[in-house]
Amino acid sequence: VGVSGEEGRAGRRRAVGGALLVGGALVLSVAAIAAVLPDTARQRVLSLTGVSGEESGGYRLGVWRDSFRLGASSPTVGVGFGTYEDALPPFKTTAGHLRVEHAENDYLELLVEGGVAGGLLLGLLAFLVFRVGWRSIGGEYDRLTRAVRAAAMAAIATLLVHGAFDFNLRIPSNVLLFAALGGLAVAPPTAAN
Repeated sequence: VGVSGEEGRAGRRRAVGGALLVGGALVLSVAAIAAVLPDTARQRVLSLTGVSGEESGGYRLGVWRDSFRLGASSPTVGVGFGTYEDALPPFKTTAGHLRVEHAENDYLELLVEGGVAGGLLLGLLAFLVFRVGWRSIGGEYDRLTRAVRAAAMAAIATLLVHGAFDFNLRIPSNVLLFAALGGLAVAPPTAAN
């Protein structure tokens, strides 16, 4: 009985240690990203909090609120892919007479257009790309190919972060880049010589 109690405490200590490690890594990552962000990007992110003088944050937050209202009208399957621009007007309370074409957030627009079902399917796809990509990096023998795969994964992560503040993946050239990077990341590892 004493051994299993010790094992339980050791397991809890490992879990707490792991959580602290992940939390610390997140804090360091946010600090590192903030340190290397160009000033224009930093101002754009700060506009969401009202800290900067840029006014696009208020517009973006208003569009997000309207998008949530639109998404709530059909939460399971969404309003249909490619219909955001036409479906929003009855729910629009911001941007006056301007026609809003995108939600200014790839994830929110995906949830509005595809609902929870579309969000789950694309979330599963993203999970599989990262899982297979990391396994391909770990199984790669050639250093250069491993570095290219790691760079592709970093670029994919960057595009996904950018999508939280813009409609980045609604631009065809960016989607093509995203697909090419995904192909590099998940290609089977090369065989050892």
